[in-house]
Amino acid sequence: MATMLVLEEDLQCRRALREVLTQAGYAVMEARTAVEAIYYAQQHHIDLVVLPLVLPVPLGVATMRSLRKVAPSIRLLALWDRGRVRSIDGQRFAQLGGADRVLKLPGDETRFLETIQALLADGPSAA
Repeated sequence: MATMLVLEEDLQCRRALREVLTQAGYAVMEARTAVEAIYYAQQHHIDLVVLPLVLPVPLGVATMRSLRKVAPSIRLLALWDRGRVRSIDGQRFAQLGGADRVLKLPGDETRFLETIQALLADGPSAA
């Protein structure tokens, strides 16, 4: 069973993502802050991190890079909410941070889970 880490400061969003992932059969950990996420990545085997790409963008990029440093094989799925972040190229910033994929929100649950399955099937990240 793959282990997911959901990094999201908003409790309702975090719980919603956890519910979808748990129902899909994944083990799920939650982190409210980047510091928590990095700690969990150091202490546990985590296959994939789901995290928002939000302002301030440098913080999100730094978080992705830090996760890559402490757990090089971890997969990163950045969620880009155009309603919250409009004035930037979310795809470009996610690539700078080392995200394996970017999903634009709002999106549907099926596409979300298909993206995760594809990332896990690709094997450990080469980033």
